[in-house]
Amino acid sequence: MLDGGKGMEELEKALRTELPDMKKSIVRIRAGARQMDNLLKGLLKLSRSGRAALQIEDIDMNECIGQLASSLAFTLQETEAELTVEDLPACRGDSVQVMQVFSNLMDNAVKYRDPDRPLKIKIRGAMEADRAVYRVEDNGMGIAENHQEYVFELFHRLEPEKTEGEGLGLTIARQTLSRMYGEIRVESQPGKGSVFIVSMPPAWKNQ
Repeated sequence: MLDGGKGMEELEKALRTELPDMKKSIVRIRAGARQMDNLLKGLLKLSRSGRAALQIEDIDMNECIGQLASSLAFTLQETEAELTVEDLPACRGDSVQVMQVFSNLMDNAVKYRDPDRPLKIKIRGAMEADRAVYRVEDNGMGIAENHQEYVFELFHRLEPEKTEGEGLGLTIARQTLSRMYGEIRVESQPGKGSVFIVSMPPAWKNQ
Protein backbone atom coordinates (compact mmCIF):
# COMPACT_ATOMS: atom_id res chain seq x y z
CA MET A 1 0.00 0.00 0.00
CA LEU A 2 1.36 3.41 -1.00
CA ASP A 3 2.11 6.04 1.60
CA GLY A 4 -0.31 8.88 0.79
CA GLY A 5 1.81 11.53 2.51
CA LYS A 6 4.96 10.46 0.69
CA GLY A 7 3.10 10.38 -2.62
CA MET A 8 1.87 13.93 -2.16
CA GLU A 9 5.37 15.11 -1.31
CA GLU A 10 6.75 13.54 -4.48
CA LEU A 11 3.94 15.09 -6.52
CA GLU A 12 4.57 18.55 -5.05
CA LYS A 13 8.29 18.19 -5.68
CA ALA A 14 7.68 17.19 -9.31
CA LEU A 15 5.32 20.13 -9.83
CA ARG A 16 7.82 22.58 -8.33
CA THR A 17 10.51 21.20 -10.66
CA GLU A 18 8.45 21.08 -13.83
CA LEU A 19 6.13 24.07 -13.42
CA PRO A 20 8.64 26.80 -14.39
CA ASP A 21 9.46 24.95 -17.62
CA MET A 22 5.76 24.41 -18.30
CA LYS A 23 5.10 28.12 -17.86
CA LYS A 24 7.91 28.98 -20.28
CA SER A 25 6.57 26.48 -22.81
CA ILE A 26 3.06 27.94 -22.56
CA VAL A 27 4.44 31.46 -23.08
CA ARG A 28 6.37 30.31 -26.17
CA ILE A 29 3.32 28.49 -27.56
CA ARG A 30 1.12 31.55 -27.07
CA ALA A 31 3.73 33.82 -28.68
CA GLY A 32 4.01 31.45 -31.62
CA ALA A 33 0.22 31.36 -32.00
CA ARG A 34 0.04 35.17 -31.98
CA GLN A 35 2.81 35.35 -34.57
CA MET A 36 1.04 32.83 -36.81
CA ASP A 37 -2.24 34.74 -36.41
CA ASN A 38 -0.53 37.99 -37.43
CA LEU A 39 1.09 36.20 -40.36
CA LEU A 40 -2.22 34.88 -41.66
CA LYS A 41 -3.96 38.23 -41.16
CA GLY A 42 -1.12 39.96 -42.97
CA LEU A 43 -1.25 37.60 -45.94
CA LEU A 44 -5.01 38.06 -46.16
CA LYS A 45 -4.64 41.85 -46.05
CA LEU A 46 -1.98 41.73 -48.77
CA SER A 47 -4.14 39.49 -50.95
CA ARG A 48 -7.16 41.76 -50.57
CA SER A 49 -5.15 44.87 -51.38
CA GLY A 50 -4.04 43.28 -54.63
CA ARG A 51 -7.62 42.47 -55.67
CA ALA A 52 -9.46 45.62 -54.56
CA ALA A 53 -11.34 47.37 -57.34
CA LEU A 54 -9.80 50.70 -58.31
CA GLN A 55 -11.69 53.89 -59.15
CA ILE A 56 -9.19 55.80 -61.26
CA GLU A 57 -9.75 59.54 -61.40
CA ASP A 58 -7.97 62.86 -61.07
CA ILE A 59 -7.04 63.46 -57.43
CA ASP A 60 -6.75 66.85 -55.77
CA MET A 61 -3.83 66.00 -53.50
CA ASN A 62 -4.16 69.20 -51.48
CA GLU A 63 -7.68 68.15 -50.52
CA CYS A 64 -6.63 64.53 -50.02
CA ILE A 65 -3.76 65.34 -47.65
CA GLY A 66 -5.90 67.96 -45.90
CA GLN A 67 -8.48 65.29 -45.05
CA LEU A 68 -5.74 62.95 -43.93
CA ALA A 69 -4.18 65.60 -41.69
CA SER A 70 -7.57 66.18 -40.06
CA SER A 71 -8.05 62.46 -39.39
CA LEU A 72 -4.57 62.21 -37.86
CA ALA A 73 -4.81 65.46 -35.90
CA PHE A 74 -5.16 63.73 -32.53
CA THR A 75 -2.14 61.47 -33.12
CA LEU A 76 -0.03 64.40 -34.29
CA GLN A 77 -1.06 66.48 -31.31
CA GLU A 78 -0.50 63.63 -28.86
CA THR A 79 3.05 63.07 -30.16
CA GLU A 80 3.69 66.82 -30.45
CA ALA A 81 4.52 66.36 -34.13
CA GLU A 82 4.71 69.30 -36.51
CA LEU A 83 3.18 68.73 -39.96
CA THR A 84 3.93 71.04 -42.89
CA VAL A 85 2.22 70.57 -46.25
CA GLU A 86 3.23 72.55 -49.32
CA ASP A 87 1.10 73.05 -52.43
CA LEU A 88 0.80 69.68 -54.17
CA PRO A 89 0.17 68.86 -57.84
CA ALA A 90 -2.83 66.74 -58.78
CA CYS A 91 -2.29 63.14 -59.84
CA ARG A 92 -4.35 60.31 -61.28
CA GLY A 93 -5.27 57.21 -59.29
CA ASP A 94 -7.70 55.79 -56.75
CA SER A 95 -8.17 58.46 -54.08
CA VAL A 96 -8.96 55.99 -51.28
CA GLN A 97 -5.90 53.87 -52.02
CA VAL A 98 -3.63 56.89 -52.42
CA MET A 99 -4.84 58.30 -49.11
CA GLN A 100 -4.09 54.93 -47.47
CA VAL A 101 -0.53 55.02 -48.82
CA PHE A 102 0.13 58.48 -47.41
CA SER A 103 -1.58 57.56 -44.14
CA ASN A 104 0.83 54.67 -43.80
CA LEU A 105 3.83 56.91 -44.49
CA MET A 106 2.71 59.38 -41.83
CA ASP A 107 2.00 56.57 -39.36
CA ASN A 108 5.52 55.25 -39.94
CA ALA A 109 6.98 58.70 -39.34
CA VAL A 110 5.23 58.77 -35.96
CA LYS A 111 6.14 55.17 -35.15
CA TYR A 112 9.84 55.60 -35.94
CA ARG A 113 10.29 59.11 -34.58
CA ASP A 114 13.49 60.00 -32.77
CA PRO A 115 12.75 60.24 -29.02
CA ASP A 116 15.48 62.86 -28.61
CA ARG A 117 13.81 65.57 -30.71
CA PRO A 118 10.32 66.77 -31.69
CA LEU A 119 8.98 65.07 -34.78
CA LYS A 120 8.68 67.16 -37.93
CA ILE A 121 6.89 65.86 -41.03
CA LYS A 122 6.91 67.73 -44.30
CA ILE A 123 4.96 66.81 -47.43
CA ARG A 124 5.84 68.55 -50.68
CA GLY A 125 5.38 67.81 -54.35
CA ALA A 126 6.12 68.94 -57.89
CA MET A 127 5.74 67.90 -61.51
CA GLU A 128 8.91 66.16 -62.68
CA ALA A 129 9.29 64.75 -66.20
CA ASP A 130 5.54 64.37 -66.70
CA ARG A 131 5.08 62.69 -63.32
CA ALA A 132 3.51 63.96 -60.11
CA VAL A 133 6.20 63.41 -57.49
CA TYR A 134 5.59 63.72 -53.75
CA ARG A 135 8.08 63.64 -50.88
CA VAL A 136 7.13 62.73 -47.33
CA GLU A 137 10.04 63.87 -45.17
CA ASP A 138 10.64 63.32 -41.47
CA ASN A 139 13.44 63.90 -38.98
CA GLY A 140 13.03 60.52 -37.34
CA MET A 141 15.41 57.68 -36.59
CA GLY A 142 16.32 57.09 -40.23
CA ILE A 143 17.10 53.82 -41.99
CA ALA A 144 20.52 52.32 -42.57
CA GLU A 145 21.46 52.05 -46.25
CA ASN A 146 21.57 48.24 -46.18
CA HIS A 147 17.97 48.17 -44.88
CA GLN A 148 16.39 50.71 -47.21
CA GLU A 149 15.22 48.32 -49.90
CA TYR A 150 14.19 45.65 -47.39
CA VAL A 151 11.59 47.95 -45.79
CA PHE A 152 9.35 47.25 -48.80
CA GLU A 153 9.62 43.47 -48.37
CA LEU A 154 7.01 41.25 -46.77
CA PHE A 155 6.92 41.35 -42.94
CA HIS A 156 10.07 43.42 -42.61
CA ARG A 157 10.11 45.69 -39.55
CA LEU A 158 13.04 47.83 -38.45
CA GLU A 159 12.53 47.30 -34.73
CA PRO A 160 10.07 44.41 -34.23
CA GLU A 161 10.66 44.32 -30.48
CA LYS A 162 9.61 47.98 -30.11
CA THR A 163 6.82 48.36 -32.65
CA GLU A 164 3.52 46.67 -33.37
CA GLY A 165 1.99 45.55 -36.65
CA GLU A 166 2.64 42.91 -39.28
CA GLY A 167 5.35 44.78 -41.17
CA LEU A 168 3.12 45.03 -44.24
CA GLY A 169 2.44 48.73 -44.64
CA LEU A 170 5.18 49.56 -47.13
CA THR A 171 4.74 46.25 -48.97
CA ILE A 172 1.07 47.06 -49.52
CA ALA A 173 1.95 50.66 -50.42
CA ARG A 174 4.30 49.53 -53.18
CA GLN A 175 1.82 46.94 -54.47
CA THR A 176 -1.05 49.44 -54.41
CA LEU A 177 0.93 52.13 -56.21
CA SER A 178 2.16 49.72 -58.87
CA ARG A 179 -1.47 48.91 -59.76
CA MET A 180 -1.95 52.64 -60.45
CA TYR A 181 1.35 52.94 -62.41
CA GLY A 182 2.91 54.57 -59.38
CA GLU A 183 6.24 53.99 -57.64
CA ILE A 184 7.74 54.48 -54.19
CA ARG A 185 11.30 54.58 -52.92
CA VAL A 186 13.14 55.87 -49.87
CA GLU A 187 16.18 58.00 -49.15
CA SER A 188 17.38 58.02 -45.57
CA GLN A 189 20.21 58.70 -43.16
CA PRO A 190 20.34 57.11 -39.71
CA GLY A 191 19.97 59.74 -37.02
CA LYS A 192 18.71 62.37 -39.48
CA GLY A 193 15.47 61.10 -40.97
CA SER A 194 13.85 59.65 -44.07
CA VAL A 195 12.27 60.83 -47.30
CA PHE A 196 9.71 58.57 -48.96
CA ILE A 197 9.30 59.54 -52.62
CA VAL A 198 6.04 58.67 -54.36
CA SER A 199 5.71 59.06 -58.13
CA MET A 200 2.27 59.02 -59.77
CA PRO A 201 0.76 59.61 -63.22
CA PRO A 202 -0.31 63.25 -63.57
CA ALA A 203 -3.94 64.32 -63.56
CA TRP A 204 -5.37 64.56 -67.06
CA LYS A 205 -5.83 68.27 -66.60
CA ASN A 206 -2.04 68.59 -66.17
CA GLN A 207 -1.17 66.69 -69.33
